[in-house]
Amino acid sequence: MNKKITSLFLSLFTTALLMAQTAPVLHFKFANNLNDSSSNYFTTTSLGSISYADGRKSDANSSLITTSGAVKTNGSGGAFKVTFPFTFATWVKPYNLNAVNPLFTSEDDQTVYSGIWVQIISDGTVAANVGNGGSPNASGRKSAVTNSPVITQMNTWYQIVVVANSVSNISIYVNGVLAPSTLSGDATSLVYLNGNANNVAKVGSYTKGSSNNYYFEGAIDEMALWSSAISGNELTDILNDGMINYTSVQNIASANFSIYPNPANSSATLVLPSNYSEENTSLKIYDVMGAVVKEDVISSTKTYALNLENLAKGLYFIQLQNNGTISQQSIVVQ
Repeated sequence: MNKKITSLFLSLFTTALLMAQTAPVLHFKFANNLNDSSSNYFTTTSLGSISYADGRKSDANSSLITTSGAVKTNGSGGAFKVTFPFTFATWVKPYNLNAVNPLFTSEDDQTVYSGIWVQIISDGTVAANVGNGGSPNASGRKSAVTNSPVITQMNTWYQIVVVANSVSNISIYVNGVLAPSTLSGDATSLVYLNGNANNVAKVGSYTKGSSNNYYFEGAIDEMALWSSAISGNELTDILNDGMINYTSVQNIASANFSIYPNPANSSATLVLPSNYSEENTSLKIYDVMGAVVKEDVISSTKTYALNLENLAKGLYFIQLQNNGTISQQSIVVQ
């Protein structure tokens, strides 16, 4: 497992309480409203007809339905004009895979490619794009497109994360896994337009060089944008709000216990931290959707045999809690 994406997903879990150095410039929770939860407090309006449905954790009215509508910002959206590096992240559930499915654009225009935009292409691949302000063709953009379909099931939640360090260094992660991608297009810079009131940011819609107004046919549960490349130490707010409920910020630690082998097949061994007592250590394993898939209590030992036979292949997060101290680490089941 790539160390960068492991750190990324550990961050998305632990930062429910961990305060980091860089806040998102945009954070929509879509909890039955269009409020921006970042410190920028962007105002938004609906574009067309929108509605709400259950979110990825089955909580009522916590995802935005954009099959025939979308969200746009009011004003020029200056803080959306992030430069490199930047990170975009969201949870989405597509209803139709045979469609142009735009997720986000930092500014929209029918005549040029500018800013950043992320979309699911009709073949199930994901594209992350930057524009140089030029014509809406290959000369005006640089695009990272996954080499194979990664969004393959309708009515299924997927987490999509884009980490862009430069115009030639754009990575796409789906459900915690780095999706190999290929760059295309001739753009060598990221350019934003100025002074055009129509060039607003949009969620779930874009035109992007077309007279058509495309909509994402599905549900969106949270979306955030950072003006930094996400790492284990650089998140303030989170996409997975409440995914794991911690009791103490000061007592959260990351990866201070051992797991071997990792990746693992049907079993692994946990070696508890030296400062843990041998009594009543709580163990929980979460999948990338934040669901608890296994839990147990470890007693009278510092070494624990972890049975993984009933877990599907993928990335998981192990959380240990002992006397108010919480530790966690990722494991890959293969």
